[in-house]
Amino acid sequence: MHKLVQISHTHPIIFVDGYCVLCSRFTQYILKRDKEEYFRFSTIQKNSAFLHGHRFNSEELSQTVVLLKEGNFYTHSDVAIKVFEKLSPIKARFLTYVPKPIRNIGYNLISKVRYRVFGKKESCELSIMTKYQHLIV
Repeated sequence: MHKLVQISHTHPIIFVDGYCVLCSRFTQYILKRDKEEYFRFSTIQKNSAFLHGHRFNSEELSQTVVLLKEGNFYTHSDVAIKVFEKLSPIKARFLTYVPKPIRNIGYNLISKVRYRVFGKKESCELSIMTKYQHLIV
């Protein structure tokens, strides 16, 4: 069993685009609220070979955050639901009332414009956040 899959059984791993400002804000949002240090973070860029080996292609990885939890992969709006199940169950419950195809239409629209609207970092944001135990670098 791969080391990342083993870690995911006790600490779900969120793989984000390390250059995306919106992804960085999402990571910061979780870090501020994850008092139990439950989640771990890494970048899609650092783990592309691992993720490609688990059914993800480059185009899909450029458009989604990936969550690895207990050996299972989640993408798109399902990541938000899984995160909120731990950090804010009321928000998770609310999101589950929205049908998945509609949630993912919204997710995909934001994903397509995220660099234009929120910007793109020159260097990977997660790699400079080494003060956090949450990071897998």
